[in-house]
Amino acid sequence: MGLAGRLLVYQNHKCGEWGGDIETIKIYRTTLKGDIYADYLLETLDCKDIDSRIRKIENRKKKIKLSESDKARVIESLSQLAKGILSREVYPAHSGYFSKAILSDSSIVIEDFPSIKWTQFEQLRAAILKK
Repeated sequence: MGLAGRLLVYQNHKCGEWGGDIETIKIYRTTLKGDIYADYLLETLDCKDIDSRIRKIENRKKKIKLSESDKARVIESLSQLAKGILSREVYPAHSGYFSKAILSDSSIVIEDFPSIKWTQFEQLRAAILKK
């Protein structure tokens, strides 16, 4: 994943208990003190053909240079996800959003299911896709 890599993954629940589309934002540096970049990937799931579980790549953008405000959105995304986990009661669930944040060395792994609507992730995605 490169230097200082982070992986943010967000899955919607458009197909109910079978999940939905998966969006991934990979954040990395190519050199130790270099700029920070992001790769974006959208994989969609066809709810009408759920048995196949085949995801189709709908959108992919690579090596998008992040601005200072984009970097702040990454931090806000991690914070929102952690706060969502800590502020909610645990209950059994069979569907819902799934969210995950991982550092490349696995020193931090945050997984949340059923997850919050990850609005900070959505804002980060929108900013990245505008570039």
